[in-house]
Amino acid sequence: MSEDVKDAFVCPNCHSDQIQSYELIYAQNVSSSTHTTTGVGISTGGGLGSGVATTSGTSVTALGEVVAPPMMKSGMTFKKGCLVYIGLGFLLLPIYAIAAFTDSTFFYFLETAIFFGVVYYFYKKHKDAKKWNAEVYPKLLEEWQHCYMCMKCGHSFKV
Repeated sequence: MSEDVKDAFVCPNCHSDQIQSYELIYAQNVSSSTHTTTGVGISTGGGLGSGVATTSGTSVTALGEVVAPPMMKSGMTFKKGCLVYIGLGFLLLPIYAIAAFTDSTFFYFLETAIFFGVVYYFYKKHKDAKKWNAEVYPKLLEEWQHCYMCMKCGHSFKV
């Protein structure tokens, strides 16, 4: 092994060889769990009931959060879009009512401007997220994959 390659895998701060990649540290500091609970109950009227509940979750230690990989940005999904349009409907309903009762063109224009403004905002946000995920995220992920931490002194560095 050449001296340069050997030196690449030691801590530049304390020269220890007790280093680990961010990927490995993250994998060791994240855990997922699923729990199932069953219950039985009896009512005062003599009825009997039972139920089952399942919960799941992910736990990350403080060190796991420090070395976590970069996250992709979430764009607009169908579910989010539906929620936005339902909320937008509730927002625009009073404006529509005012416009209908006052017969004012201004309120129709305002309602239309708000609607298309919100549509454009979320379209742009979704488009920007897709572009970021395609162009920036892969570079950040590759950079993260070359990051190491010294287990002796805690120094982080790239190889």
